[in-house]
Amino acid sequence: MTFTLYGRPRWGSAIVEAQLVWYGLPFRMEPVGDLLKDPAARAALEKVNPLAQMPTLVLPDGTVMSESAAITLLLADMTGKDSLVPGPHAPERAAFLRWLLFLVANLYPTFTYADIPGRFVPMEAAQAGFLATVEAYREKL
Repeated sequence: MTFTLYGRPRWGSAIVEAQLVWYGLPFRMEPVGDLLKDPAARAALEKVNPLAQMPTLVLPDGTVMSESAAITLLLADMTGKDSLVPGPHAPERAAFLRWLLFLVANLYPTFTYADIPGRFVPMEAAQAGFLATVEAYREKL
């Protein structure tokens, strides 16, 4: 019963890796190249997760999971432990869920927009301003 975590340093997989370690779940780390600069790295990850997202976690039964919030909730459910995720009746559960989803719905996308501004703003002259605006918004969040 081993999990496989596809990840890369500084790309968001550390939070899932930390949870796997915290819960004592056996896993194998599968390093992924730079998806923004290496088409072969993207193609390799797309074979496992067609959206080429990190983190990607393959469960022992072969189920592929992505989305760090979903993985966080699933691992807590699988282990039955509430040391990282407050249980359903814990008074802090509502605040935990609010901030967990705030991070993935609001903060994480700012990194996507800033990684390669040209994906969202085709005019090169406008990209620097777009990037500055996204980074300022991230700081505000």
